[in-house]
Amino acid sequence: YQRRVHGVQFYNVVKGIPDTSEVMFVFGEIDCREGILYAVEKGIYPTLADGMQVTLDIYAEALSELQAQRNFTVWVHPALPVLDPTRRIVLQFDKLMRTTFTALSKRNPKIRFLDFVDKLLVPASTPDGLPTLRPELALDGTHISPKKN
Repeated sequence: YQRRVHGVQFYNVVKGIPDTSEVMFVFGEIDCREGILYAVEKGIYPTLADGMQVTLDIYAEALSELQAQRNFTVWVHPALPVLDPTRRIVLQFDKLMRTTFTALSKRNPKIRFLDFVDKLLVPASTPDGLPTLRPELALDGTHISPKKN
């Protein structure tokens, strides 16, 4: 149900974008925080990685179709690893996203992954070796700062 409702909203928003536009798509963080975890808990996917890959395959198919139909130049933004509790999951998702969309861009160069998530992080800065968000990008604990430093 949730995917169907959000899919309708997604396509309603995309309708307003002119053909041949350059479009940046940002997705995945809420999927990592809620949707995929819930689906694994309910047994829809056997593992978190399986749920992530199915989600990414759905995104890749949808963006490929949109690119072909509307002649968009598609830029795929990594999921933002802002929240401390979900950062490990988001970074795993981003790694799979990089692999999925890098492979897709070899078949269709008008779909590109923006590979910069590492620049948002301070490497291995927690006791468990997990990176943290760069302090200058912190806003309110949930969102990333729009400031350009």
